Amino acid sequence: MNNQTEQPLLAWTIDDLPDGESTDRYLSLMRRFGIVATCFLVGDNIAKYPEQPNALVQMGCELGNHSYTHRNLTECSESEARQELKRNADAISAYVPREKIRLIRPPYYAYDAQLCSMVDAPLILSSCNEGENKEQSLERLGQAKDGDIILTHGWNTSTVAALEERIPMWLAAGYRFVTVSQLFALRGIEPKAGGIYYALPPTGVIMEDKI
Repeated sequence: MNNQTEQPLLAWTIDDLPDGESTDRYLSLMRRFGIVATCFLVGDNIAKYPEQPNALVQMGCELGNHSYTHRNLTECSESEARQELKRNADAISAYVPREKIRLIRPPYYAYDAQLCSMVDAPLILSSCNEGENKEQSLERLGQAKDGDIILTHGWNTSTVAALEERIPMWLAAGYRFVTVSQLFALRGIEPKAGGIYYALPPTGVIMEDKI
């Protein structure tokens, strides 16, 4: 492992985008603080808000695959799961080249041996998650540490309020916000297709190999 920075790193991720007003609020946070996120898009939502992925890309965000209809992929046949991911990748590729769609986040964090063996990208989970309200999110997000992958959702409006307070604290503490792919690169780690990743701290990687 080759840690290429002494600055502590956080990879903020947002699920279920684009979603209209909430996406706009997250974009406003990014502009205000000069930070980026990794956004896991749902194809059904792209069809409803086709302009918003461009705004995310222009902000410097990374776009990841969260399936087309947000189905539990472990309840799908292999062909159905492949179609969910391919159809969504096709939708995302209208905004970024296909080779830049490097990450998959399975809906509901549901994965099994079939899914891990069929995908051509790593499965990205998280090590620090939002709460159900602002106070709980502030408490949980306050536990974030170097190399954590942070989970938030577009629809959770209380998270926006929590982040408005927490982001300046992270920045004051010297944290740098990076995309998940940037985190892999800065930690000197080549992600494995079908590997399940939770965090990339400076001293190692928290993951599972294919199951």
